[in-house]
Amino acid sequence: MSSSDTVALEREILRTHLSRRDFHKASQFISAAKACDNNVVREALLISALVCYSRPFSCSKPAAKSGFADPAGNSGALDTPQTGKALHDRLVGLRTRTVAEEDLAAYDLQLEPSRRGKSAKVFFTPQRFRSRTWSVLRENIDLEAFSQLADAMHGRCTELLTDLSDQLAEVQPYRASDTN
Repeated sequence: MSSSDTVALEREILRTHLSRRDFHKASQFISAAKACDNNVVREALLISALVCYSRPFSCSKPAAKSGFADPAGNSGALDTPQTGKALHDRLVGLRTRTVAEEDLAAYDLQLEPSRRGKSAKVFFTPQRFRSRTWSVLRENIDLEAFSQLADAMHGRCTELLTDLSDQLAEVQPYRASDTN
């Protein structure tokens, strides 16, 4: 294995480790949201869970493979369980449309024109904008299924880390002198 292959393997280990942490945090946020009776706090927890769950599948640099999926949604090394594929697609889509890109359609923005005097011009003043605020609470996400999916992905990362670590150990055997 070349040194560039070793560097790529080390990067994959780091991405997998960070993704494992994100799935764990998503699971923690979901658990806290289930126990929360304050809607503002519950919404914040669920948005945090969406962001943490989706981060491993997002790519901040479209030309680079920095996540487990490319921007077109083709899964990479970390595949979602088939039973949770529809929920996974919905969760990642929600995060992309409403949190990452601010999909205006999610806010149902309506403009009300206003005429000033006898002018034929139409003005849009801030008071004339109406929108329905998007809320993750209205998405009716099955939190039990979301939690199970996050836990399954966490487990898949653990398995993948073991496999990747074994591959790295083959090319870089542990040496006691490495820790000194």
